[in-house]
Amino acid sequence: MTGQPPGEPPDETAPETAPETPDAPPDRRRPGRLRRWVVRPFVWGLVLLFLLVVGLYELVQSRFARERVLALAVARTSEFLHRQVTIGSGVGRERNGIFFS
Repeated sequence: MTGQPPGEPPDETAPETAPETPDAPPDRRRPGRLRRWVVRPFVWGLVLLFLLVVGLYELVQSRFARERVLALAVARTSEFLHRQVTIGSGVGRERNGIFFS
């Protein structure tokens, strides 16, 4: 027997719980708006910036980039001096490693 009269509904009150102790950890909170909208994009921005710098460094060190810069330098110098300029071994007078024809 539960100690209640037969026609009454059962008692639905929760059993009494022990009070929380001060050393119990608090409920963990979800990441807030600051972390979601400021910190994460900042970190991803740093990662992308780092990858961009590494990619540019590898491009500058490549043979393709050196040949393109060399071709541009020869074209601009030839245009400025109004004469043919070749870099490397060539025919003509040499001044500081640059041959003028």
